[in-house]
Amino acid sequence: MRNADNVAYRIPEITSAAGACFPATSTILIDGKHPEKMASLQLGTKVLSIPDNDTTPASLDTVYFFSHASEDVIAPFVSMTTTGGKTLHLSEGHYLYVGTDALKTGVLVTARQVKVGDVVHVVDGPDQTPHPEEVTEVKTELKRGLYCPHTLGGSLVVDGVCVSTYTEMFPPAVAHGLLWPLRVLYRFAPEMAGKIGQPQGEKGMPTWLGWLHDRYMAWV
Repeated sequence: MRNADNVAYRIPEITSAAGACFPATSTILIDGKHPEKMASLQLGTKVLSIPDNDTTPASLDTVYFFSHASEDVIAPFVSMTTTGGKTLHLSEGHYLYVGTDALKTGVLVTARQVKVGDVVHVVDGPDQTPHPEEVTEVKTELKRGLYCPHTLGGSLVVDGVCVSTYTEMFPPAVAHGLLWPLRVLYRFAPEMAGKIGQPQGEKGMPTWLGWLHDRYMAWV
């Protein structure tokens, strides 16, 4: 599994968006085999994640935190389709691996930066080894739900496409560092970590995460 401490990223213009997510209908693979809708994903579930390079089969990683979980929300999502027929939906500020060597170099790009002809990395077939495919269509769609699960390593496979768990709410390396205490707590006391990370309020995100974002924006 790829460790988010080691990824690079291109920083887009900072917007007022406090986070980004996937819709309720996005699909992940439980235990690397069984498709499950994002809205049904639970803490502690092992899902398909991203290897350290594009010649290694995808691996399993554990979901330990949701930075966003809202069911009754309609929101705009970037919809991108690949030459192989994969269609990924994600918020414009969510990071994914774009570029022929992206899984080797760890370069992340926000969804709003993706254009037709760009290369993303998809996982399919029995060996589940990521391979590059070109994006053939990019558009915006309205869909229900806002969900942002986090794995211990900071990556996962959604709708068959390799993505980061992080968004432009924080630079990925900063976000991975800020969540280090929660990851440690999860390993020793998962129930307590689950309570601390419980989404709250109308925004569907932990109150402390919004506070950290406000402090970070004031600092930068």
